[in-house]
Amino acid sequence: MARKKYPENPAPEMENAGPTPEQARSEAPTEKIDYRAGEARAEAAAESAQTELELAKTREQIGRHAENEAHPDGQTAAKELGGDFKDQVEKDGTISLSAEQRRGADQAAERFSADVRFSPPSLAIGQKVATEYDSRTRSFATRSRIEKLPDGKKVFIAKNYPSAVIHRLADAFGNWLSGSKMAKAITNKEWKRRYEEKSRVPTIASSDARTVITPFLKNVNAADYFSFNHEIKDLGALEELKHDGLEAKIEMAGRIVEELGKIHAEGAAWGEFIPDNVIITEGGKPVITESEVAYYKDVPLPEQKARDLRDFIISAAGDLSKGEKLADYAGFAQAMIDRHPDPEVRREVVRLAKEKPVWWRKALRVVHELPRLGVGGKEYDQIISAIAAIEV
Repeated sequence: MARKKYPENPAPEMENAGPTPEQARSEAPTEKIDYRAGEARAEAAAESAQTELELAKTREQIGRHAENEAHPDGQTAAKELGGDFKDQVEKDGTISLSAEQRRGADQAAERFSADVRFSPPSLAIGQKVATEYDSRTRSFATRSRIEKLPDGKKVFIAKNYPSAVIHRLADAFGNWLSGSKMAKAITNKEWKRRYEEKSRVPTIASSDARTVITPFLKNVNAADYFSFNHEIKDLGALEELKHDGLEAKIEMAGRIVEELGKIHAEGAAWGEFIPDNVIITEGGKPVITESEVAYYKDVPLPEQKARDLRDFIISAAGDLSKGEKLADYAGFAQAMIDRHPDPEVRREVVRLAKEKPVWWRKALRVVHELPRLGVGGKEYDQIISAIAAIEV
């Protein structure tokens, strides 16, 4: 929404042949203009317009925090993801800590900072994501840890460690090479802002610019679930997922697409939407995580949403191919597209699949795009062709 422009000194137009300004004011005192009042009204209107602009921007990015105050069930939704702190979730979706909990959280963050201060960048194999089971999922841009506060409540700490900037710059270049049109946050300030604004899990305030703290949720990473649930010995609180087969996993993938649809309905896209960035919590509820990626500003929103869906279809199909020997890529792609609630996004993802990349980007995708999505070149081509053949 464009900001309205207001004249600094509004004044009525007067014909040259008319009375002098002094005469006009004496003859028509009711039309006298209060310049200060006019300026005050202009400033108030401009301030109102700017406020509306900021609100619109916030809703575009994620929308959820504004809705928490507007809808009674917003706090309820946040409590569902509050973990040990569900009784401390405020109306705006944030978590209020006691003084003792605050000290414990700060001390845990400080210990973690000291431990990773001189860690080398993760460029090849990454670091394991903090879980209560033997996860196969790796993270390159952040380090994570599960900590227990003095009162026994658990928190999940994500740390933007200093040398991670090397990975972020390399990742940004790789995304440009492959035409992914997105990038991770480079600065600490932007990383934390994106993470906290987009997080579906309520956050716990931290003064450290490199740290984000959330309640710990018992979970299994979706990439682990799709690919390795039969191999991982102990899934802890979600052991029942260990025996799920292809049909159950396709249903879970559909639920994840529906969660993505909710974000898209709020007027936002996610960025790098792949199973590695989704967790499955108790009761089989998928929760979207890893919120530091954003698309380039010149990418239209419908295309951003379609890229979210396309990346998930490709990467989830690749994971299911590893874990369950999925071969029917066409059926899987059709099922996922059908689960997305927005017809425009369904049409756009098919259009994207039909696009032919320039030859050098196609040749270089092995460097970044294929590893990012966890598929081989032949597999990628088969899945893309399956999406492109869908009629919407």
